[in-house]
Parts: sequence; structure tokens; C-alpha cells
Amino acid sequence: MAINLSSATKISKSLITTVLFSFLTILVVYLIQHPKLLNLQLWPRYFTLAATVLGFSLFFLFRSKKHKNTINTALWRDPLFLSYGMLAIVMLFSLYRTINISEGLMDSSKYVLMFFFFALSLIVFNHEAGYRVVAKIAVITLLGLLIWAFAQYIPRYLWNNTGGIRDMDDVRVNFVRSNQYCIGAFLLLPFALFQYFQRNKFWNVITSVSLFGTLFFIVSIQTRSVWVALILGVLVAGFLFLVSDKSLLGKSVSRGIIRKSLLIAVSLVVFFALAEALARLLPNSRSSLRAGVEKTFDPSKKFGAGSRLVRWEATLRLVKANPVFGEGAGDWKTVKYKYGLYDNSVTPHNDYLWVLSDSGLIGFTFYMLLFLLAFIYLLRAWFRAETPDDKLMALCLLFGLVGYMAIQSFTFPKKGISHQVMLTLYFVFSIILNNKIRRKVRNNVPNWVFHALLILVLLITPAMLTFAVVRYKSEHNERIALAYRGRGDHKNVIKYMTLANTQWSNIDPFNHSISSYIAEAHYYLDDHSDAIKYYTQALRESPYNPNYWVNRAMAYSKVDLNDKALKDLNQALKIKPDYELALTNQAVIYFNRKEYETTSAILYHILEKNKRAGKAYYMLGLIHLQRKQLSEACSLFSDAVKYKFEDAQKYIDVYCSQK
Repeated sequence: MAINLSSATKISKSLITTVLFSFLTILVVYLIQHPKLLNLQLWPRYFTLAATVLGFSLFFLFRSKKHKNTINTALWRDPLFLSYGMLAIVMLFSLYRTINISEGLMDSSKYVLMFFFFALSLIVFNHEAGYRVVAKIAVITLLGLLIWAFAQYIPRYLWNNTGGIRDMDDVRVNFVRSNQYCIGAFLLLPFALFQYFQRNKFWNVITSVSLFGTLFFIVSIQTRSVWVALILGVLVAGFLFLVSDKSLLGKSVSRGIIRKSLLIAVSLVVFFALAEALARLLPNSRSSLRAGVEKTFDPSKKFGAGSRLVRWEATLRLVKANPVFGEGAGDWKTVKYKYGLYDNSVTPHNDYLWVLSDSGLIGFTFYMLLFLLAFIYLLRAWFRAETPDDKLMALCLLFGLVGYMAIQSFTFPKKGISHQVMLTLYFVFSIILNNKIRRKVRNNVPNWVFHALLILVLLITPAMLTFAVVRYKSEHNERIALAYRGRGDHKNVIKYMTLANTQWSNIDPFNHSISSYIAEAHYYLDDHSDAIKYYTQALRESPYNPNYWVNRAMAYSKVDLNDKALKDLNQALKIKPDYELALTNQAVIYFNRKEYETTSAILYHILEKNKRAGKAYYMLGLIHLQRKQLSEACSLFSDAVKYKFEDAQKYIDVYCSQK
């Protein structure tokens, strides 16, 4: 089952093209990052993939003139490929509903970029060595990730519960966040497993090191979505292997697969035991596996089942309000406040719901069709493949596809460029394997379609590259600005945030409007007119964020525009009922107007919701002090200090110590 090349066989140009394309789109895209950005990987990977797509499109466009018969575009007729194209079109059309166009373009352009990558991959990999080359590149990439894991997670994760390299001003995504590392590694496993089951001593050593090292980290890092993916993938692939005819593989190969699979199973048991022992022996290690599982179902935990259910319920309310067309690409994190979700999440932690919320039932239908067709194609290839390697590759891809579908039920692989590259390759080889067993041969698409698509790529990808550069520069400048913000240097915050703030990059990876940072800096510099100006801009970019309404209200109150301030506070409370900060600022305005009855009603309402609201006790104490009710005032001031509102202490010293 290893590649057998006769001595007369020469390395063809197509093989060189395949190796180079695989190297750039898998290994480089997986490992590239830039430490000076907030999102260390997204834009370097986006740029790398777009540049690769652009370069190979030029190559194929000019090559086609001399080699018309060497470029096979027959697979562009496949329903799976066309469904992906329709999904990209739906996402582009959804931009007309998008509130923040910069975020909408970021999301929809990834679909378009992946569609272009899909089209080129069907040309590049449509030959006998296609998935074999990808398997080897995947193994090398997995080895690179393993080295990364040892460098990052051994010193900082397994023996320290901070969870890896987490600078305070970094967004913890992809390989900086442990679960994204595990997901990325898992998506390489189908190709690594294919290589693992081959008979090649040299590659067997490299593959075994990469595979077993990765499985150890998947176990010990405790990414539960990947655990579920492993279990479901093994159950489906194992069931198919056991119940179906394996005569094509041969007894020797089948026994080898069973023996190596059992070795993996035993290793997983050993890794679980080792991880549990480390948790018990080392004082600062990760929690035990039992504790990790219990944490999953603890509703109080940030990333447990409870928090996910809250996000899913809010997303379903969003979907119910816009079932057919959705809210628009990239809008989930902008409109989530409107549907009762007020945390700092930027995804619903479920890609099915994410696609449904962005593009409605239309986009969701095409999205689900991708997985349905790929599953059918791979099943067909498993049962009808004509070569042992095709049959084995189909089984490995079924393992990966089932695992991906499980992972995206609990987290957000759709967000990562590297994750989407691997999913697209699952689709690519699903089509290629299915096409090999088709009785009716597909014809190439007409030349004008071929040239039109490549010209479209050449027209659009430069805009994508420009967009990536703009976002790259924006994140770099914002990172500098955040460092100044931490030091309280508001003038430099304004300088660098202004450089970061563009029409195509106005929301950062934290889901904060860049204008809001500029407004905040102006507020601290007592430049309240400019603070109002930039908070107004922030509200155009994120109109349902209650914090921006409250912050602009505070700026209005500083210039005695209290009616406008109250209007903004009411809007904040409309979005987030019982929002304590909005209610407290309402109380301050009414207190300054000496409307004590209204102020008291608001403050008692706050205390009904939060008995520990120190400022509410403090302001009630001030009201009683105005009314000459000294005993009640002192009691309230004491409660304020008890709940950490220290400003009340000076009133206790002046009025209550003499009592």
C-alpha cells in the first residue's frame, strides 16, 4: 500500500505542484503566526492561503494555454463543490443585512477564499499520489505541532493551570488556546492514520512519534469536544471496518490495521492513567480527568455545558427572529446582546447554530448538504473502492468527518483558517474518491468557465490580501495602544487606536469597538465632547452593546446633557433589563436633580437584584443624610463599606463616629 514507483518513473511536474501546494496550504498555514498581533494566527494564515491561491491560479491560467488536456476540471461539476459555491454566494448576499460591514466581510470572505482553495485543490490533488502527498505533509505538520506542544504546554500547562502562553493582551486563539491546538491536531489525524497504516519503515517511525505524542496531549489537555470526536469517529469507522467486506484489503493488511488500532487503544488507556497520575502527584498540575469531566456539566463554569446552553438559547432566539435569511455574515457577536447574551463571547460555541444565525435556513441548507454528500461519497468509496489505499483513505476520512461534526457541535472550528483548510480537504478527497467509482465519466467544464473562475480568483484575491494587510496593521497598532492603556497613557492610546481604526477594521478580536477605546481615553482626559463623538461612532458599529450606551450617557452627564444621558440609559436598560451600571447612573442623575424619591426607588430596585451593591447603599445613605436621618444614613454607609465601597468611610468618620 506504500507508493510504488518503478525505476523508470520520473517525478512529474504534477507531483511537484502537489507537494508545493500541500506544503504551503497545510504545513505553513498551520504553523505560521506573528507575535505582534492580537490574534496571532488568523491574518498571517489568511494572507498565506490567499497568496497561495492567487499564485497557483496564475500558474494554472497560463499553463492551460500550453497543456489544455492536462488540467482536469471535471470535478467542478460535482454537487458537493457546487453546494460550497452556493454557500459562499449566500454568505456574500447576506452582507446586505450585516450591521458592521468590516466584520461581515471578514466572515464572508473566508467562505469565498475556501471556495477558491476548494476549486484549485480539485485540480491539484486529482491524481493517484494526491492524498498520499497530503498524508505525508500532514504527518510533518503534526510533528511540528507536537514540538510546539512540548515547548508550550509541558512547562506552562501540565504543571501550571494558567493554560499555556497567555499574555494579558493576547487573544487566546488557535494554538495559544489549548482546545484549538487539540482540534487542529485532530483534523490532521485522518491523513496521519492513513500513513500510520502503510508499510514504510521510515515514515512509520515519524508517523508513530507524531501520532502517539499528539494523542497524549489530546488526553492530558482535556479538550472534551475532541474526546467526543475521537469516540464517535472510532465507533463509526470501527463499525464499518468490522461489518463490511475487507477482501480488497487482504488478510495481512486487515490484521495489520487491527493490530495497530489495538496499540492506539492501549496507548490511550495508558495516557489517561498517566495524565491522572500527574494530576494527583504534581501540586500545580491540571485537574484530574474526573474533575475535568465534572467541570463540563457544572453550570457555573465559564466553558461548561451551562454557559454553552445560555449561548445556544440566545442564538435560537436570534434564529427565530430571522429564520430564512439570518442576521447577516459576521453579525452574531454584534447582535447577541439584543437576544439576552451579555458576556464577552464572540461565537455561539456551535457552528451549526452560527451558520444558521448568519445565513438563515438558506445558507444552513447548503452547509448541511456539504456534510451529507461527503458522508455519502465516503461510504460509497469504502464499500466500492477498487484499490486498498482508496478504501483505507475513505475510512480514515469518515473518522475525521464524523469527528469534525461532533467538534462543531460544542465549539467553533469554523473560525480557524487551518481548520477550514482541513475540512475542505475532506470534501476534496470525498469527491475524488467518489469520482473514481462513478460509472459515468464527467466531462471537463467548458474552457470559458475554467478561465472565468481563475480570472475571478485573480480579481478578488488581491482585495483579500489588501484586506488582510489592513487588519494586520490594525491589530498591530491596537496591541501597542493596549500596552499604553495598561500604563494609563491616554494620549498614546488615542494616537495608536486612531491608526488602528479604519472602515475595514473597527471591531477587535475581543469584540470591542476600537472607537470605544478612543472614546474612553478622551473621557479620562476630560475631553468629553470627543468622548461623545467616538462613543457615537462605536454605537454605529455595535448598536446593541449596552456598555456603549451607558458610557456615552456618562459623557453626556459630564457636559450637563442629562436628558440625553437618561435617554441613552433607558436604551441600555431596554437591551439589558436591570443592568446595574445603567440603573446606578440613572440614580446619580436624579440625585443631582434632588429627585430623591425617584432616586430611592431606583436604588432599592438595584438592591433587590444585588444585595452587595455597595454604591447603592452609599447613595441611599446620602439621601438619608439630606433628610437629616443620621441613624439610617450611618447604617447604610456601614453597609456600603462592608461591600467594598470605600467612599462611604469618610462620611462614617465625619457623621457617625460622633453619634
